Order: sequence, then structure tokens, then C-alpha cells
Amino acid sequence: PYVNFPQEIIVHRNKLPLGLIVVGRAFRNEISPRQLLMRLREFTQAELQIFFDIDDWSDENFDKYFDWESIKDRKLHILPVKYRNKRPYIERSIEDIYTELRLPKFYLYFMYKIQEFYLDILGIPRDRFRLYELDEKERSFYNRYHFDVELYLDELGWVEVGGIHFRAIELTKDTVNDINNKKIKNMLLKILEGRDKILVGYDLYNHLILSEETGFVLTKPDGKKILPVELELSFGIDRNIFALIWIFYFKELVNKEERIVLRLKPYIAPIEVAVLPLLENKKELVRKAKEIYNHLKEFDVIFDSSGSIGRRYRRQDAIGTPFCVTIDYQTLKDNTVTIRFRDTMEQIRVHINDLTTKLKELYFSR
Repeated sequence: PYVNFPQEIIVHRNKLPLGLIVVGRAFRNEISPRQLLMRLREFTQAELQIFFDIDDWSDENFDKYFDWESIKDRKLHILPVKYRNKRPYIERSIEDIYTELRLPKFYLYFMYKIQEFYLDILGIPRDRFRLYELDEKERSFYNRYHFDVELYLDELGWVEVGGIHFRAIELTKDTVNDINNKKIKNMLLKILEGRDKILVGYDLYNHLILSEETGFVLTKPDGKKILPVELELSFGIDRNIFALIWIFYFKELVNKEERIVLRLKPYIAPIEVAVLPLLENKKELVRKAKEIYNHLKEFDVIFDSSGSIGRRYRRQDAIGTPFCVTIDYQTLKDNTVTIRFRDTMEQIRVHINDLTTKLKELYFSR
């Protein structure tokens, strides 16, 4: 994203903020891969780089772009450095954290949005989530603020699955005066505008100096020159998927038999609906089931007719399928089917004409 910034900002009509998302393979010189998917030499990573004008998103201007009143009373699960030896996390309102730690409002806003995603969208239990602050020795020198996203995985402890990095350095007059390229020097002096120092993006600044590509510096409509700062939201795909399976994979006894169930939210389950004829050797049931299967293609749907209906339910439970639609002899009489819920094993009966609507309703409500 950093190298491509001059081209991407043109596509975005030179407007900030600019968000660029990258998902791909990453590599690390890991001497001793271990702990399952925790320490790998090759892994999949997702990053969102947000470039913005530090003056626009200053605490004084925050309410021009965001709504502080709507989030200030929300509580974060957070572990600042000063509380490390006292508890696994503290739960404080965003306003209290702002007052105590003096984190920028924009940074707290994105901390809250990430917590909201993990707790409300993914359904992670609150006591398994925290935002962990790195101290000056632990974080990279170009990260002014660095909190890791961590999930508690029992015997594996707290595992890092993401990070929130404010990648910015101070640009000073002394720094600018040491630059040999006069064109770049003059651009940076205009960015300072008489100030002794200003925050600029670490990566964009270094690409500007090394490449001498002036497209990293933007001119705003009022003529102001800026070098955007960078907020990086980074997540390990492998670790997050592993953590989801770890947290939502359950074994339980049902009628003295073991049942394995993956209790993912319906909208992140790999298979959303399974269509099951009651018996695989009854052509009329199989034919009707295939008609319904073809009718539900807007969902991630599979058709399964192999084995007893109980075994098929268990197979779907184990891979996290939230809803099983069963076609039985009653279906042939009145065009109704049963919808079985993965978590409770309860069943309801609905008419085929209402099936799609009902599944959509359940999809977002459970």
C-alpha cells in the first residue's frame, strides 16, 4: 500500500482519508515453528492501512468526522502497561481511558470498532478478549501507539491475533535541513508551515526520501501541503480462524452419545444450510429435497442423503452448519419442511413458500 500510495490517491481523487486493504501471504524467519498455528514461517495476513491528515483527525476536530458522544461511555477490555502485573485486563469507559492514558480519540475509536467486531460480530466471549498495550521497548520505534488484539485460548494463554499500529514519526526543521534534495526539502518545509515539528507517516516519509517521488505529498484544496500519517490494522487470518475453532468447538453428551458441535455465528459458518431427505432410498423424498436444494442456492447450501438422518445431523453439527432442512413424508402431503437448529437441536415446521424468508430471518437473528 505504501509504494502504491501515489497511484491510489489519484484514483481516490486526492481525497483523504484513504483506506487500502491487502490480504496475502507473509513470511517470517521463524527458527522454531510450534504451538500449532501460532508460530509459522508462512502465514496469511490481512492489513488495512488508513492514511489521513493528522490535523483533520486531531482531538479538537474529532467530532467533525466521528461521534464522540456515541462511544465515550462504551467500555473497552484493555490492558495498559501500568496494569500488567495486577490483572489480565481492565474494563473502563473510553472516556476514562482517554483521560488516563491520553490516547488520541481516533485511535480509541478504532480500538472500539475492533472490539465491537470481535464481540458482537464474531461472538467472542468478553472474558476471552483484550487489547494489550506494548511498551516502548516492545513496540517498533515508528509505532507511537501499539496495542495487540489478544484472545484467551485456555492452555495456550493469551494469543495475539491482530494489532493496531499508529505508524508516525516527528518531522522537525533539523530533520528537513539535513535533506540534500532541494525539491523535497522545500516540500517538507511547506508541510511544517513555520511549526517546529509535525507528525508524518513513517512509511510514506521514507518512500518519499528514498524514491524522490513527490506524489507522496498532497496539496489540499486550501493549498496546504501534507504528508499523511498511517494507522495500520493488522490481523493474522490463520490465527483468527484457529481461535474461532478453539473457542466455539464443543463436545457434549446427548443421550449418552458424544456430539461435536461448532457453534459459529450463522453468517460466518462455512455451510449455512444443509438439505436432507429423511431417507436416501425413497426417490420421491430425494427428488423433492433436490428441488428445495436448487431453490436455496442463494445460501451456502449442501445436499446430503448418505446415512441415517441422525448421523447426518451430527455431521452438520461438527462443521458448524446452523440450519438443517429436512424433507419427510409430511412434506409430500402439505409442502412443509422442518428446520433444525444446530445449537439447541430444536425443530420448527414451515411451508416451502416461506422457507427462504424464514432462513434469512434466522440467519441474522441467531
